[in-house]
Amino acid sequence: IRKSSLPNFRCTNSFNKKRKNIISAIVFPESIKEEKTTQTQEEVDSVTLNHNNVSLNQIDERLLIAHAKSGAISVTLAWKNLNDLDLHCVDPFGEEIFYRNKKSRNSMGELDVDANASNYTNKPVENIFWSLPKQGKYDIYVNYFATHDSVNETPYTVKVAVNSVNKIFNGSIS
Repeated sequence: IRKSSLPNFRCTNSFNKKRKNIISAIVFPESIKEEKTTQTQEEVDSVTLNHNNVSLNQIDERLLIAHAKSGAISVTLAWKNLNDLDLHCVDPFGEEIFYRNKKSRNSMGELDVDANASNYTNKPVENIFWSLPKQGKYDIYVNYFATHDSVNETPYTVKVAVNSVNKIFNGSIS
């Protein structure tokens, strides 16, 4: 996973051996700033140049097609095959948002788009958003749930948007 730096939040990568197929943890600062900054399209594109990953424009197009919602924090997972990857987030209250628990009772985060669980597409996207996020740490994970394609290895892109500032992470999971 590649990292870039933005002023509104910090991100770190780790692997947690206690949970299978966890790829990264993303940490938000103790306070979410109202200040809006932008990352140039060139800076975002430089992270997604690998043809196996999904570009920011492709992610945004998929979100529109899926009628995804957005908020002060939005986390999106996209990949390019029929396999079923799942987006998970543990919010500051320790509640996990994922396909079995689509809405957090405390942080009000919501998984509103869940792809390739039953209707398969080679342009999948998953999305979690918070309209009024709480301060604290948000751990974000990518889980390889099921193989529905002839390929096992699945490159993916995670877009994290905080106050309209995008940060892109690329990885691969099998």
